[in-house]
Amino acid sequence: MTTVVLDALVSPDIMTLIQDFQRGVYFDMIPFQSYTDVPISTSTPNDPSNMYDQLAKWLSEHHNTRLDKLMHTMPYTRSLVLNYAATRGNLVVLQMLHERYDLRMVDPGFLKLAAKHGQLCVLEFAAKHCLNGDNAPSVMMEAAKHHHFDIVERLFALFRHSVHSTFAQVATVGHMELLRGMLPYQNDKAVIAAFESASFAGRLDVLTYLYEHNTTLRRWLTLQNQLPRHLEFAAVDRSTGNTYAGVNEWLPLNRYNGNIAKAMELAVQNGQFDTVQWLDTIGPQANSNRAIALAVEFGHLHLVRWLRKRNPTVNVAEDCVVGAARNGHRDVVQYAVENLLSRADTNCAGRMFVAAAENGHLSVMTYLAQAYSISKTIPAIDKAATNGHLTVVKWLHANRTCGASTRAMDLAALRGHRTIVEWLHAQRLEGCSKDAMDNAALAGHLDIVRWLHETRFEGCTTKAMDNAAANGHFDIVAFLHNHRSEGCTVSAMDAAAGEGHLEVVKFLHQHRTEGCSARAFNTSIAQGRVECVRWLLANKPNVYDPASAQHLIPYSNVRMVSFIINTMPDLLPLNALSLGVKGGCLETVRLLHENGFRIVFKPRIMSNAALVRFLEAHYRCQCTSKRGPTV
Repeated sequence: MTTVVLDALVSPDIMTLIQDFQRGVYFDMIPFQSYTDVPISTSTPNDPSNMYDQLAKWLSEHHNTRLDKLMHTMPYTRSLVLNYAATRGNLVVLQMLHERYDLRMVDPGFLKLAAKHGQLCVLEFAAKHCLNGDNAPSVMMEAAKHHHFDIVERLFALFRHSVHSTFAQVATVGHMELLRGMLPYQNDKAVIAAFESASFAGRLDVLTYLYEHNTTLRRWLTLQNQLPRHLEFAAVDRSTGNTYAGVNEWLPLNRYNGNIAKAMELAVQNGQFDTVQWLDTIGPQANSNRAIALAVEFGHLHLVRWLRKRNPTVNVAEDCVVGAARNGHRDVVQYAVENLLSRADTNCAGRMFVAAAENGHLSVMTYLAQAYSISKTIPAIDKAATNGHLTVVKWLHANRTCGASTRAMDLAALRGHRTIVEWLHAQRLEGCSKDAMDNAALAGHLDIVRWLHETRFEGCTTKAMDNAAANGHFDIVAFLHNHRSEGCTVSAMDAAAGEGHLEVVKFLHQHRTEGCSARAFNTSIAQGRVECVRWLLANKPNVYDPASAQHLIPYSNVRMVSFIINTMPDLLPLNALSLGVKGGCLETVRLLHENGFRIVFKPRIMSNAALVRFLEAHYRCQCTSKRGPTV
């Protein structure tokens, strides 16, 4: 070995320079390869705390000096780094990202993450660089949802004329101080939306304040409750007694989705009795059939009695009474039977009985059995067994002559209710079908699969292993292979690959002969299963068909696009950048642009503001759509 070569090998600077021109992953970055579910786009931010902890440890060791190299080697980590900085309030990293990529040209989802975690410093920074009136409302909504009202107050001071949608969230949580400050800047639609939200949340203090301090709301409520919309006569403001002529000027308010009847229904559904009474003083909407129907279904007996007292002729839909039985409201069911339903309506009684059995409400069932002559053909045992209500199943078996079917054990096996499966086997004669083991394998219940194999004779079909493989149930696939003869089809490996279950794919490859089809590769590409695609390329090269896979590339998945560029660039079409733009993922567009793909800039195809800014910055001139740099 020559002296020159030895000098190169022992020189850190020269070796670093050589590595810069090599593909691959640096040793210290290997842990980031394991994150197969990296948040692909910050437009839908996740909260992968373990990722952030790993990144924080890595940054503490390298002091941001290798961030550029990390994001260049693994482009899909750019969104991870950005979300980490927003979540943890790391302004140093955030400033670095802004200098490299310009945060105006980044999907603004990281702002919502900062709001969720109460990082006011991040949003103060963003307000100077990328936060604007377009994305401020959603950021404020996220902050209000998590009770970070210091952020809401600060952003409201900066964007008070752009944040009407946040007002309803503030009303919902009942932050009165902030509500008072925001009310003067809200338009009519925002106030009405806030009124409805507060009604649903039972915020009587908010409702009262809005009603007392907003004239438009009072006029609108009066109009909604007092005036037929096709007539023109005066509307009376109840709070002042004033008469308003010219109703037509207020009719446009009717275009809003909300009205006092809806507010009443939401309050009834939520059981807010004091709110319902207060709303009734504004208008007689509480007498609607819909309101009492909701009170019945959701089990608010005091509201049912109060509403019916105000309107004795009200009708209640049969479905609502069935809903009360389904939800286990025995007192409401009894009231409905005694006051709202006919004792001759055995069809409704049967529906209530089955609904109660399906949800395990034995007290409702016993009452209905005493009040009605329930048909013996209803599928009560099947429904109760499916949902695991063994007490109900035993009661039906002992006290009724209701029949059952093989669906009872089949569906109990699907839901993993082994105790019920064993009880039905011991006490009933209906048995099960092949669906029982197929279902248990599908849902991953190995103990039930083994029990059925050892105890029952029905067996299973190839669906058992196919579905177990598709859902990644390795132990069940191995058990079926070792103990059953039904086998599987190519769908097993196809589906396992598409769902990213690489260990199952390897097992099937090693122990089975069915193999896979092009669908395995295509679905792996479409679902962004990088590790499975890599394995298939190495072990099943015959399934690689660029022509069929090309149109399945997920351009919103930066990791997959990066893998394709490095491993099989022939799969990318010449118009890949155009397709990336249509996919709406800025990081993909940036990555394709960095690798020489070009498009003709067509603003009409875009709705993403950050994408527009990026493309305007890089495509002010007409460019060729051919791959490679333009001259």
